[in-house]
Amino acid sequence: MKNKSFLAFLFTLFALLIVMGGGIYSVYTRLDTDCDGYSFDVELEKDNLNLEPCQGELVKLMIENTGKEDDIYRILLKGPTWVMVKPAAIKVDAGEKEEVSIYVSPPIDVKGQFKITVEIESECSTEDKIISVKV
Repeated sequence: MKNKSFLAFLFTLFALLIVMGGGIYSVYTRLDTDCDGYSFDVELEKDNLNLEPCQGELVKLMIENTGKEDDIYRILLKGPTWVMVKPAAIKVDAGEKEEVSIYVSPPIDVKGQFKITVEIESECSTEDKIISVKV
């Protein structure tokens, strides 16, 4: 019985080391990237919404790659579950602009003030935009 417990402990430890190592590698890779050719601007069409329950609104997010290198941007949302983004990741060539859509649609049983944080993450930096929603 002791051998099985010890073996389970070793497998758990090994799995933990793999997960931690992957996270460290991810941070190292990001720090190792030469960021001289990477920069971007973000413009949010609207940052204040007044909505009724079950009323949806589309908000456009414009990402402009002002750097010298093509980049991939990941868009993450923090806030209510009734907010969606499409696409969640987009490639923007150097010097170009691309549009991302954020759809906000509170359900029937929602009232109050809400904050949505839109996090745009590139190869070398991150920028946050805030959308305030009153339902």
